[in-house]
Amino acid sequence: MAAKYQNDFVDRYAPLASQIATDTGLDPSVVLGHMALESSWGRNLNGNNLFGVNGPDGKKASYPDTQTAANAYTDLINGRYQMAAAYPDPSLQAQTIASLGYNTNKNYGPTLADTASTVRDVMAQRAALSPDNLLDTSSASQPNALASYSRL
Repeated sequence: MAAKYQNDFVDRYAPLASQIATDTGLDPSVVLGHMALESSWGRNLNGNNLFGVNGPDGKKASYPDTQTAANAYTDLINGRYQMAAAYPDPSLQAQTIASLGYNTNKNYGPTLADTASTVRDVMAQRAALSPDNLLDTSSASQPNALASYSRL
């Protein structure tokens, strides 16, 4: 069963992840997994930096709000990491983001893929408990894959 902080995180950030997925072509679970990994499931959110993006000075960037952080991430993915969206498999998307240098830790790709898988598991558990929240995260080509999940 998912931890409360994981459920709370999905409730709060699923709509934003859906928007980013639509704008980038990434699977929504990869986007939400990336947010979860870089912010410790929202428990370490310094400067509204959901994605661990570094600024030009090499330090973690700071944003006035999470929407601005999302816009910066979208621009980054659509630039340097756009190749990741070419893969339909979320694990390959995660691995590609890592291999293109998002993080130099050799375990980053598998860790991101695992976190995206955990996000899918959390959403599946929640959907089983409440069919109203049923999601299809099998394809980022479905622009509302996470949008129907929002209960904000």
